Amino acid sequence: MARSSSKKSWSSRQSVPNGATVFKIPATRIAEELGKKMVVNIVMVGFFAAVTDVVDAQAVRKAVADSVPKGTVDVNSQGVRPRL
Repeated sequence: MARSSSKKSWSSRQSVPNGATVFKIPATRIAEELGKKMVVNIVMVGFFAAVTDVVDAQAVRKAVADSVPKGTVDVNSQGVRPRL
C-alpha cells in the first residue's frame, strides 16, 4: 500500500519550542534487558512519571500491577521501577 504524500509521517522531525526540554532514553534496550521487549511502553510510563512528577510513583506502580496480565506483573513492575 502506497503512503499518501499529503499525510505527515509520524516520524518526521519538528522543531522544539524555546524553553522546551527533550528527553531521550533507550527504552527499547531497557525493555530488552528485562527480557521482554513488549514492556517498552511501561518503561516509558515510568520515565514520564519520574520526569514530570505529575503522578505519585506508588500510584503508577499500582496502576501497572492492576492493569497488566497476571503473568507479566513482575516484568512490568521491573520496567516501571528503575525509572521512578
